Amino acid sequence: MDFNRFKEKLFSFWFLQTLGWTINWFTHNLSSYLYWKRLAPEVALWNFLMNAQGFIISLLLRYIYERIHFERRTVYQLALISLLCSIICANIWYIADMFLDQLMKWTGYEILAYTLQNYMRQIFSNSWIFACWSAFYFIIKIWQEWELQKNKTSKAISLANSRQLQMLRYQLNPHFLFNSLSSIRALIDEDEHASKQMVTELSEFLRYSFLNKNNLNVPLCDEIEAIRHYLTIEKKRFENKLEVNIEIDPEAETYPVLNFLIHPIVENAVKYGMKTSPLPLRVWIKAKVKGGILIIDVCNTGKWIEPSTENISSHTGTGTGINNVKQRLENAFPGKYKFGTFEDENGVHVQVELDGRDSQKSVSNN
Repeated sequence: MDFNRFKEKLFSFWFLQTLGWTINWFTHNLSSYLYWKRLAPEVALWNFLMNAQGFIISLLLRYIYERIHFERRTVYQLALISLLCSIICANIWYIADMFLDQLMKWTGYEILAYTLQNYMRQIFSNSWIFACWSAFYFIIKIWQEWELQKNKTSKAISLANSRQLQMLRYQLNPHFLFNSLSSIRALIDEDEHASKQMVTELSEFLRYSFLNKNNLNVPLCDEIEAIRHYLTIEKKRFENKLEVNIEIDPEAETYPVLNFLIHPIVENAVKYGMKTSPLPLRVWIKAKVKGGILIIDVCNTGKWIEPSTENISSHTGTGTGINNVKQRLENAFPGKYKFGTFEDENGVHVQVELDGRDSQKSVSNN
């Protein structure tokens, strides 16, 4: 059975209502047995009918509580409403119990005298039961509302990630396809074998893009394989002007990452590295696991280009792809990831760190 469906049934009103009043009935029977050292049939019957009354009267509480919009009330307001309703229902139960006493006379059941002292004691006892019922009702309702909001938030994040991924494809593919097709066209007359190989690499890259369009998370090895196809095409375009080195630890290959997470980083490394690096441009892609943390490092020779407002708005600057990556990471792992850029003697680095446990949770949620 699906766990969510099982949880819904377990915490459904009618299941808990029946379970609670059944336990209350057994408690009354146990108290009667401990008091008289035996449980007479008429006492067990009276306990059953009395709890049946409580079962029915508590439905009145549910009717009232469903119409007060508890989510708009403060804790103090809910406590006051519960207290007043519990006292009212306790009085209704007391009156119903009086009629039950008259019906139970034929069994020889001993009826308590209708004194003020017995009335107060009965009202206190009944009010306590309904107050506990009310507390459990609101606790479960608040918990269910919290679960609902959490699921809505999770779906909203998933949808946002999906929309961002779709927008990312719309942003990347036209530029990449235009350049790739132009290179293939130029290669057809020069090197037929190379042009066929480039078509194959392009088709494999597009296959990854379209087959995983609904998958927000993929193993790192799949993402790297798609990047290999992309870089093979770029190397055909730039020939000896581009050198690529990919080092992925075996332990890191199975780590789940966001689909198309690394691609915009690598595309920026090639695109802007060509503008700032002495040729040949060198690009390194490294991934390793350290202390349960997946560390992905994309480095290229050259210098960092600060994105300008004009560049970002026109989708030509480094800001678009990098900001997209940051937003997707923040949606999937809010406050539980690291993203940084820095320069050293080797060039420009873009580094992403993900906790493997958080990655697994993201996979299960999506």
